[in-house]
This record gives sequence, structure tokens and C-alpha cells, in this order.
Amino acid sequence: MGEHGEGSGYDRVTIDSVDLGDIAVRHLTEVGRHTIAFLGDKLQTSTRPPVVAQRIEGYRRALRRAKLKFDPSLLWPLPEWDRAYGYEGTLALMAARPDVDAIFAANDLLAFGAMHALRGLGLRVPQDVAVMGVDDVEQARYSAPTLTTITLDRSEMADLAMGLLADRLAGHDGPERLLTVTGRLVVRESSGG
Repeated sequence: MGEHGEGSGYDRVTIDSVDLGDIAVRHLTEVGRHTIAFLGDKLQTSTRPPVVAQRIEGYRRALRRAKLKFDPSLLWPLPEWDRAYGYEGTLALMAARPDVDAIFAANDLLAFGAMHALRGLGLRVPQDVAVMGVDDVEQARYSAPTLTTITLDRSEMADLAMGLLADRLAGHDGPERLLTVTGRLVVRESSGG
């Protein structure tokens, strides 16, 4: 089976994680950030999970477009994507790299942990460090500051998946099909956009 599930024999709907990383970092560069950390790398031995590798590919693409140098020390590894690891990881990141002026967290839970850690360090979000996540969970609209994030249209994904299933039930017997959806940027207070 391929990196994106090709060869599984099943139709699938997936998220364009390369584009997602690009959208996030492009937004952060457009609001004037230059030292952007990726919080949530999951480098395990020699391989990253495909979704992480794809987000980092998009991250790097946006940096190139903005003519910013890629610095691998800004890919901050964490074993899990939850608030506690976002908090602890951000404390360690800022101790090692106090020049960071933006954090692209792999999901909203990490971003909430990051914002809590930054407040504890006396840093202001977004004035000192911009923060953004991915998923657009409900808390993103109510956190303080509200969280800039990328929303994933799960209803569109469900509709596309149901369409693929309906085609199969109607007799389509062609090769597997892969449909890809992209995320949409939701700008709120945490990025200063």
C-alpha cells in the first residue's frame, strides 16, 4: 500500500495535508512572522507518519515562497498531540529557541497547550508569539485569545464518501478512487491577522 493508502482496493476521501501546512505557514508569514516553529513533529526512528511529513512539506513550501530559510531545529517533536504535550513542548521549545515568533501547532489541542505555556512565560499571544492550530474545535472560538486555525469540512468529506459508496452500490467496479479536500483558514486573534 502506498503512502496515501493507494493500493488498498478501497475508495477514500482524504485531507490535503501538504496544502494545510502551506496555508498555515503562508498566513503566519503574511502577518509578518519569520521564525515559525512546527509543534508536533512525530519523527520516530527514521520515518514520520505520512500526515506529519505532508504538513512539514507544506510548511517548507510556504517558507520557500516567503524566502525564509528552513531550519530543522524548528520542527519540534512531540510523542502525542494533546494539551499537556503542547504545554511541555512549548516550554522546551522557547527555552531552546527564544527567537521563535510563531508556532504552527499540528492540531488545536497542541495550540491550546502552547498558548498556556506562553502566558506562563510572560509572553503575549499574538504580540510576542503568534499561534495557530488545525481542526477548528469548538473551544477555538472561545479560548482567550481566540485561536486561528484551519477548519476541515467534515460534512463535505462525508458527502464525498457517501457519493463514492453510492456509486459502488450502483455497480461501479472501476479501480479505487481517491478524493482530496483541503482545509480553510479561519483567522482569529491568536495570529494577529
